[in-house]
Amino acid sequence: MNKIKFFKTKKLGFSLVELLVVIAIIGISSGIVLKGFDSNQKVETELEIEGLKLSAIINAQKNDALSGKRVEGAVSGCDYAITVDADRSGYSMGTCNPGTQTLKSGITFTAIETVSFKSPFAKVYSGSDEIGPGQTREQVDFVLQKTVSGVTKSKTISVFGNGLVDETAAVVVTSSVTCDSWTYTPTQACQSDGTQTVSASDPQPAGCTGGTPNTTQSCTYVPPVTTCTSWTYTPTQACQSDGTQTVSASDPQPAGCTGGTPNTTQSCTAPTCSDGSQNGTETGIDCGGTCTVARDGVTYGTVLAEDGRCWLSTNLGVNVSQLPNITSYNDTDGYGWLFQWGRNADGHQIPTSVTTSTALAPGVNDPGHSMFILDYRSIMNWRYTSNVGLWQGVAGINNPCPAGFRLPTQAEWNAVKVAANMKGFITAFNTSLKLTDDGYRINSGIVYRGGQGLYWSSTAAVNSIITMEIFSSTAGTRNVLGAVTGKAVRCIKD
Repeated sequence: MNKIKFFKTKKLGFSLVELLVVIAIIGISSGIVLKGFDSNQKVETELEIEGLKLSAIINAQKNDALSGKRVEGAVSGCDYAITVDADRSGYSMGTCNPGTQTLKSGITFTAIETVSFKSPFAKVYSGSDEIGPGQTREQVDFVLQKTVSGVTKSKTISVFGNGLVDETAAVVVTSSVTCDSWTYTPTQACQSDGTQTVSASDPQPAGCTGGTPNTTQSCTYVPPVTTCTSWTYTPTQACQSDGTQTVSASDPQPAGCTGGTPNTTQSCTAPTCSDGSQNGTETGIDCGGTCTVARDGVTYGTVLAEDGRCWLSTNLGVNVSQLPNITSYNDTDGYGWLFQWGRNADGHQIPTSVTTSTALAPGVNDPGHSMFILDYRSIMNWRYTSNVGLWQGVAGINNPCPAGFRLPTQAEWNAVKVAANMKGFITAFNTSLKLTDDGYRINSGIVYRGGQGLYWSSTAAVNSIITMEIFSSTAGTRNVLGAVTGKAVRCIKD
């Protein structure tokens, strides 16, 4: 504890700018005569807490406007102002104005975390030792505190007034703290050596002077980034029918670049299914993949079968879009049209077409209508006489297949049966052709759907037209049922 002694002085030596904290010790009632100080008295001390030098001067000056907070009485906590008389013989109390708690105009706390004051009559700031009006206190304590790294340290200045009762005094605290920290703002980008120049502002602690701020600081250098603009592209799929293909990107340029957005597709020359070479998605020459053909409003896919030949992937009348839905030999999505042998796709082949019992006269190959002709006279033909020259090759009369395709011969059916090891409707469906059991159409309607698959061939003789038959456990070709019967057609490429 630093004990302060009174001594005489001719001049105070402190200007208003130097005053950082003013704490008033006041009486409570008006008209009290000041005692204990004359115009030449002052008390001062200097102490240091963790490098913070503090000077405390206790004095009473003429015409000082002092203020504090009243803590006793009916208006406890009210702010009020005190003015010391010019002749230092007394003071007057101004109006109590809640919400104002200033010390002296322009004076602020600087470089001190806490200043505690204890007086005989009023508690101005913190502290718990209070003495009411009219009581005598021989010692007044001023506590100066500073918090360093979370630890608060303090020094107490004790003023001994020799039993003084009514006093008015001021405590002035000045600081000579050296600045030790600043807010730094970069003034250049981070350099390759990991440093950058900075400007310093907002020195701390508040009110400090001097000190040497840094002019550079460390930083993380990030080399300039070059965005990639070109890549080497490698196709990852065959050229599609729309003239595009997916690609993978590698070897980004320029060297050392990062980022950028490579293409995922590129344009290409779409192969045709008639250029005489295997390309694109084809599994054979101009066959398979995306190669399609169309006729009579239906689009057909193509497939390279086990015999090495190109066939339509579905029966006539079944669009290629239905192919993913055909999951078994008796799936109705795989059932197509049922043709009378030798007739064109004139509408009679549609399973729901109307019927007629009028057979065609000799020499007539086109009925000129879309009706299914019944076997009225049991001649097993829709003509009065057979014409085995129908359906012969791609240019054959009434060929119902798309351009470039025709009905397979008996030999071609046998070849694919052997190559695909067809032994019944399950094994026939599990081949690349996915043959279904469409049944067949006779006078009474469609029979054996899902139980038998009968497919026309182009091999014909008088009263003999070869059919590919598929049953539950057998498959083969033979002459069965005549041209008047409606059967399925699967075309082969010529």
